[in-house]
Amino acid sequence: MADLKRLLNPKSVALIGASQNRAKLGSQILSNLKKGGFTGKICPVNPKYKKIQGLKSYPSVLKIDSHIDLAVIVIPAGFVNQILEECGEKGIKNVIIISADFSEAGEEGKKREKRLEKIASEYKLNILGPNCLGLVNSSRNLNATFADFSFTKTREPGIAFISQSGAMGSAVFDWSTGQALNLKYFLSLGNKAVLGENNFLDYFKDDPQVSVVAAYLEEIEDGQGFMETVSRLTPYKPVIVFKSGQSRAGKSAALSHTGSMAGSSQAVEAGLARSGAITADNLENFFSLLKFFQVAGSRETNRFSSGGVQVVSNAGGPLVATADSLDSQGVNLPKLSDQAVKKLKKEIPELTDYKNPLDILGDADEQRYKKALETVSREKNISSVLTLLTPQSGTRVKKTSQVLNKVARKNSKKLFLSCFLGGEAVQEAKDYLNKQPEIVNFDYPGQVSFCLAKWREYREKSKALKPFQALNKEKEGIKPKNKSWDYLDSFKLLQKYKIPVLKTEKVTGKKDLEKLRYPLVVKRVGPEIIHKTDKKGIILGIQNKAEALKALKTLEKRFKSGYSVAQSQESGQEILLGFKRDPSFGPLIMVGLGGIYTEIFKDIRIEVGDLSLERARKMIKNLRVYPLLKGARGEKGYDLKALEKALLSLATLARENPEISELDINPFFLQEKGGLAGDVRVIE
Repeated sequence: MADLKRLLNPKSVALIGASQNRAKLGSQILSNLKKGGFTGKICPVNPKYKKIQGLKSYPSVLKIDSHIDLAVIVIPAGFVNQILEECGEKGIKNVIIISADFSEAGEEGKKREKRLEKIASEYKLNILGPNCLGLVNSSRNLNATFADFSFTKTREPGIAFISQSGAMGSAVFDWSTGQALNLKYFLSLGNKAVLGENNFLDYFKDDPQVSVVAAYLEEIEDGQGFMETVSRLTPYKPVIVFKSGQSRAGKSAALSHTGSMAGSSQAVEAGLARSGAITADNLENFFSLLKFFQVAGSRETNRFSSGGVQVVSNAGGPLVATADSLDSQGVNLPKLSDQAVKKLKKEIPELTDYKNPLDILGDADEQRYKKALETVSREKNISSVLTLLTPQSGTRVKKTSQVLNKVARKNSKKLFLSCFLGGEAVQEAKDYLNKQPEIVNFDYPGQVSFCLAKWREYREKSKALKPFQALNKEKEGIKPKNKSWDYLDSFKLLQKYKIPVLKTEKVTGKKDLEKLRYPLVVKRVGPEIIHKTDKKGIILGIQNKAEALKALKTLEKRFKSGYSVAQSQESGQEILLGFKRDPSFGPLIMVGLGGIYTEIFKDIRIEVGDLSLERARKMIKNLRVYPLLKGARGEKGYDLKALEKALLSLATLARENPEISELDINPFFLQEKGGLAGDVRVIE
């Protein structure tokens, strides 16, 4: 990995393309560097000026008479590569290219970016961009972007935010203004010509300024590298990812059942899950997670257990709705201890019930909230306290928010959450709570339950997470030929990996039928046939030689050429097993309901290629058909250990045969004892 220390923590910055014209980005970036209070040396570079914004201007980087840690380039794209070479000659190793019109701007731009990459390789340059917003480092008061940013004053560790969209960064800057968001770093990746998310994720693992890493990504080009990096980071620091758009992985044509169902979105989903990342599927949830994990995920407050939540409310309706939301996400609401109940009865005798969730009635003032919150915060089996409030005639909203903050400060071992429901009547209190670093304030209860569920999931996964090890990337890069294997050779491949198969033989005429046992199934197999039933390429229930001859003739009339295969018929639950090789994340292993309805019900689960026994079991248990496999309504179950073994064998096959792009076993006949592959398709 690249050494990024001086890129992210420069002591000197050269701004190439600095300007006096306020309408130009070169002027705005220089202004932000000065306004932010960056204490290092700033060297504007522009041959038109001797001074820019009161600073000495240099005609080129080669004329700067001191060492430069970081160069920021904001000039027309056609001149960038020339200046980049000058940076290399000057010994500047770290560069941010704000300029656009590269690979995002047609063939000419792509050629320009290829040249940029070559220069970077020649001079061993770290390059952020091109076509990016820039970099922010709060600890150095460095704002090397053309967006307004308010620096946090706290020395506590905070959030490092990586974004593939500059506009997303600007939105977070603006949103964070009214929040107690401790944003330590912001990085706009741009086109990722040299440096991508994996480089920075690796760096932030050992940066003491960072307690939480967040990323907005539109594509993950090196999925295996991402899983490897994040799975090593996650046990120490939460990684929150909002992935939008479709990756390049979904553009290849699917030639199997597995291929048609394991697309780009499924690959990303499986890869993020394997890495241990915390995922958000929309901006609202992403922002909520940033606020929540900043408090819950920091090193100082990582003591918050995945234990119970206590709800305190002055309104019955929101209280019930919140309890339902928490329960639906599997969040625990522990029973109050006898000691707490006794204390509450003494302190607040007017209540009708003393339990969790706790309704302190509509006429509750700030003092009643104070007594309730102080009592429940002493409960050992409570790790989080959620305060709900609706504005009623006697509610002193602002006073209550101040009381809540005081209680939170005195009980730093608890996680305090708040949700003040309403509009204008609660806005001042919400603005106040949003700025308090001890409290995570939400607009709606659903956001609370979502974050608590993600917190529990993170703590459970991070403890047991094993680092992902990337497969041989050179072998994984073999270009698919989209060529089907010989049918019988495909069965031999399964047998090599100890996946049991039905006895299958090639038949072309009467002589071949003499050695077969009945009943039989006769099939037409070939590279163009995936759905044999739809193509009328399979005849079932053949009981004797005469029926077999008739079936062969029927298939030969339908398909004219090729050969047919006969195999013995077996009973059992039909299961789909398979894998597809994703160009970014590697092999994706699939298990699901098999047979002719595979693509109708789509009851499938997908995992990445380094499958473990524990994850194989989880895949099976998460199937909707699992209760039937286990045995329902007094019926005997199927051999789940045989299914687990077949999955693990398939994963090994996928890892050891990178030339295979897709493989289907459909059906795999799972029986009370054992299981057999009944049909297989291998695509090279």
